[in-house]
Amino acid sequence: MTNPNLSENSWFAWSKHVLMQLERDSLCLDQIKREQIKIREEIAALKVKSGIWGLVGGAIPVVLGLAVYFIKSVL
Repeated sequence: MTNPNLSENSWFAWSKHVLMQLERDSLCLDQIKREQIKIREEIAALKVKSGIWGLVGGAIPVVLGLAVYFIKSVL
């Protein structure tokens, strides 16, 4: 990827162009890292929520089973 504004024999101009590209890439990489951190936090929150819902879902049959057991033992 070359820049048509740069002369072919100008190392200084080319080095400025390369440094600008590196800075641009660095900014993009920083943005990607921030997005990755946000995604990891969201995944962690979803894991906690799914664990809670799993606990509730597993507790319902246990509570119903105990209720049936106690009702039968009383009668």
